[in-house]
Amino acid sequence: MVMFNRVKEAGGKVCTVAGKVKNKAELLATGLMCEAMLMQSSFAKVSSGSNEADNVVKTAVNMVVNIFPLVGAFFVVAGVFKLVMAYRNNQPEDQTTAAKDIVIGAILIVFKAFAWTPISNVIF
Repeated sequence: MVMFNRVKEAGGKVCTVAGKVKNKAELLATGLMCEAMLMQSSFAKVSSGSNEADNVVKTAVNMVVNIFPLVGAFFVVAGVFKLVMAYRNNQPEDQTTAAKDIVIGAILIVFKAFAWTPISNVIF
């Protein structure tokens, strides 16, 4: 009976982790689809103006950086929810994980607004 309970608990943990991975993958796929729609018009502008490889690289990097706030928002929302649930269930390890998710999400959101402009001017 004890072995069955351990297997059941392990299965539950695996399902929980798989659900989290699925949710994050769905958000990433949504962001990528939004950027793919914008990519058509961006590449059309690059193709009509000039065929320089620099413009194509700039466009591709900007598209990736445009996804950061979307992923960051997901991390913040999911992190706040996990933090509330961790406090409710008195789970210190989950509280720490949720706090990390919130900080990572905030960094991704702020990166584009504050850090990307100076970095892009230096790189490009």
